Amino acid sequence: MTPYKRAAISVTINPDDNSADQNLTITVVVDNETLLPELHTEHGLALCVKTPQGSLLMDTGQGAVLPHNAAALALDPKELTTVVISHGHYDHTGGLVHIVDAALQPIYLYAHPAAFQSHWKQNAEPPHKDIGMPTAVRDALQSANVNIIETTEPREIFNNLWVTGAIPRDHPLEDTGGAFFLGKDCSQTDRIEDDQAIWIHSSKGIVVLFGCAHAGVINTLDYIADLTQERSFHAVIGGMHLHQAREERIDQTSAALKAYGVEVAAPCHCTGAEAIARLRDKLGDVIQPCAAGSVFTFPALI
Repeated sequence: MTPYKRAAISVTINPDDNSADQNLTITVVVDNETLLPELHTEHGLALCVKTPQGSLLMDTGQGAVLPHNAAALALDPKELTTVVISHGHYDHTGGLVHIVDAALQPIYLYAHPAAFQSHWKQNAEPPHKDIGMPTAVRDALQSANVNIIETTEPREIFNNLWVTGAIPRDHPLEDTGGAFFLGKDCSQTDRIEDDQAIWIHSSKGIVVLFGCAHAGVINTLDYIADLTQERSFHAVIGGMHLHQAREERIDQTSAALKAYGVEVAAPCHCTGAEAIARLRDKLGDVIQPCAAGSVFTFPALI
């Protein structure tokens, strides 16, 4: 495992002092829902992360709404040189075509190697659904302008910003959240080993970003806690794939968020309305609205 080393320099920035370039900002660019009428929606997720050291896009949605929403939010794809793919499903990778096409300089793509495998979802009756990376994306990634950086282990991308790589699956109640397989005959179970998350050190504490948390929210937080030797998290944002989860699992997820002292939890995308409602029942105002157009700002560590 790559040794984890937290940056030693820590300066608290007050986000109310208008020093926007000294803040950590997460903008939801693509989601199933929107807070702003001018933004489009689709089943997918894309988060723009801006830090004092650099900016990146975590996931890209299916691709249909990314260019429109990015323009509406005054985000220029040509300025993005770093992309992290949480896992290789179409609703997180489809917009990569637009990023590659718009690029004026090399793109650095952080992804687990299993993201490029075949991924299928089993339907009640064949034919089953291909949910992997679209062919057009695979073709675009052949560009000499794209540098693929494999993330099997934790890797620091910017100062204080890390990607987990593969996440251990230890919690007995957590699973991938659906009937996922590695081939179109759906005979080999897909554990979605490529699922990964981002964690960022802010001066308020650790901020965690999920794509779908197919590895499990609890597993992911436990792993980051082990890596960092921190026992609390300030915020968790993103898809939690609880829309098919039993109440027991949702309740244990809420218990884990509480135990880790999470002050801001913003579930979206694949979490599911009923699961979000149950989390809110357990955690109250800790659960925050999250949809396209949401912006979360935290004081950065620099």
